[in-house]
Amino acid sequence: MTPSLQKQDMYRVVLRMRGMFPKDLAGYEAHRLRKGGDLSHIDKSRSHLNQTFIGSETWAADASERIKEIRLQNFLDEVTALRKRKRKKDVERRLAEGPKDPWRATRHGPLREIILTANREYFEDEMAHFLGEDREGDFKVCAENWLRKEFRGDIIHARFDRDETAFHIHAVLLPIERVEMTRTEKATGEMRVIAVRHMLQPSKHALVENYEKAQDSAGAAFSAVGLERGERRAARIKAARESGQPLPKRRYHTRTSQWRAAQELTLEAKGKELGEREDALDQKRIRLDARESTLASREAEIDTIDAAIDGLESGQLEIEETKDVPLLSFTPPEANSAPETMRLIQRLEASPQGKQRAASLVARIMSVLKSRARSDVEQELRRDIAEIGKAHELLKVIVSRLSGDLVQSGKTSLKGLTRSLMALRRNGVSGSAEKDEPDHR
Repeated sequence: MTPSLQKQDMYRVVLRMRGMFPKDLAGYEAHRLRKGGDLSHIDKSRSHLNQTFIGSETWAADASERIKEIRLQNFLDEVTALRKRKRKKDVERRLAEGPKDPWRATRHGPLREIILTANREYFEDEMAHFLGEDREGDFKVCAENWLRKEFRGDIIHARFDRDETAFHIHAVLLPIERVEMTRTEKATGEMRVIAVRHMLQPSKHALVENYEKAQDSAGAAFSAVGLERGERRAARIKAARESGQPLPKRRYHTRTSQWRAAQELTLEAKGKELGEREDALDQKRIRLDARESTLASREAEIDTIDAAIDGLESGQLEIEETKDVPLLSFTPPEANSAPETMRLIQRLEASPQGKQRAASLVARIMSVLKSRARSDVEQELRRDIAEIGKAHELLKVIVSRLSGDLVQSGKTSLKGLTRSLMALRRNGVSGSAEKDEPDHR
């Protein structure tokens, strides 16, 4: 425990976790650099004292790129698996839908922002300064050790800020989990893995899944710097229920910008409620019209993608890979297929966006399939070469063993043939002499 901190002066460690979506990273980074967000409470003369201690300066861009890679890889794996199983309709549906976000739908988001701090008076204690204690430095070391231990490599960014009211630490958690999809065989009851996906899954960490457990862990870790666990609200609520007392009000952390927005809303006159309702109805009508337009556009896009797939399978279309973006081009049509080509052109022109999207997705899938096919061919070729080598060695052994017998057999056959030819020659000459001799009788 910190020497200058007496029991009656104990402060609590403050731990908060807030859900985030990947789209929030840009705004988070802008606020970190003090270029956006609510800066009214920031002392910019001290912003240069802020420092990042986990992650690079490009951590936000790197995280966004990593999430995009996971989204596309999951999509390619899924489409490839459907094609192997010859699920044509499902392939068309997935191509029309496109890559999906690698996390389950949630109002909190798949990422977490972790905030660690304590009461301002804890860091500004005069007795601690007199005794030479560096409470901010000790707090930072304790926080870094706790983050690395409890969340391992999933903390992609952590920094401390010194330009706000109290010293505090921000950290961002990117929880990537390898999820195996299994199937149980009915005949044998054996469970086997049929696919693997990478997902953003915060619940992989026990401290995210159980907030009270996270408070216990932080309280135990920060006791080394003279702080104790945060208020045990769960225990208070349980005790109130058991005793029949009113439950304590649930407390929510409100950001400064959210609090000010709420205050501005309360200042609006009640006389405007009717006008606001009418405006809300108008906005609802506008949203419905926009939704109908979006649905019509989406239907045209799906039909165009379906037409592109039909054209590629029938051979009327082919992928033309350019430096910028892949394009769909027509192969020379036969005379009897000209009407079909005209109908295909009409379907493709219904949605230029769908046409380009189909070309892009199919080109990516073909690229992956070609790469995998090339690898399979190379493996087969190496196996064939090895088999030919084995056959060649076996042939050499057979030739070496049989060569002696074949030569001896050849010599014997040659001698017999020579004797036969000589006998025939003698018989033939004798017969001719007898036939040509004149009759002196």
